[in-house]
Amino acid sequence: VASLCWRNSCSPPHRAATMLLLRRATRPLRQLSRPASATRPLRQHLCRAASTTPQPIHDALRQVLDNGTKKRRKFDESVDLDVTLNVDPRKPLQAVRGVVSLPHGVGRSVVVAAVSDDPAAQSAATAAGADVVGGEDLVDRVADGYLEFDACVATADMAPLLKRKAARVLGPKGLLPAAKNEGTLADDADGLGSLVKELKKGRVKLRTEPKRGVLHAPFGRLSFGEDKLLANLRSVMLALVAAKPEKAPKGKYFLAASLSSTMGPGVPVDVDSLDPASPRFFRESES
Repeated sequence: VASLCWRNSCSPPHRAATMLLLRRATRPLRQLSRPASATRPLRQHLCRAASTTPQPIHDALRQVLDNGTKKRRKFDESVDLDVTLNVDPRKPLQAVRGVVSLPHGVGRSVVVAAVSDDPAAQSAATAAGADVVGGEDLVDRVADGYLEFDACVATADMAPLLKRKAARVLGPKGLLPAAKNEGTLADDADGLGSLVKELKKGRVKLRTEPKRGVLHAPFGRLSFGEDKLLANLRSVMLALVAAKPEKAPKGKYFLAASLSSTMGPGVPVDVDSLDPASPRFFRESES
């Protein structure tokens, strides 16, 4: 009865404000009356959190593989490295940029387009396994919206034409062959063939985030197994050292690192076991 009287006596604006206050006041009571099943997803998420103690690289990778086998997905999950570097990409000459060819690939097929007007370069790209090969005609197709490839490489003489005609299409996708886009331009036919071979075998770009020194790099799939993943990861770490900026601050280069699969929790890694300058680099723990 009191509720009906209140509803009839309050004007619509005041009624809405009062209802909002009542809902806020009774929120704790509603949470207490929530069924236990409603908080189950939160408990499961907290249980999935990995240990915060950094582990040697071999132990950390085994934990990632164990987490992936406990609950198999309908796809082959990627295994990724997240590393924090002692650099500030916002400052000049401190951004990390590079590419690395993985000895066992990345676990997926890559469709490669090769652009050149030189018949010898086109033949070399085709022999290396390029899926789409062409010259100015291919540039015109791309300018019209053709994007049925995952990577694009070209000879250096085609860079101005690509920039003029296809930059608006390739640029937002990060596919534009350019000097700043590492591993996309070749000087001659042999160089173009080598770039295509690297891409088909499995190549990973190494680049820090724009505002902080965090770098993300996939280095294989769960199906690879421990030995192949370790070999790929070793190549990534050596490439990161080779790509260290000259203006990087003195001191430790690797500050923190973790491994994870696509759907799994992150596992912190002891950076000394990942640092090529450390005597513990990729050494298995004695315990």
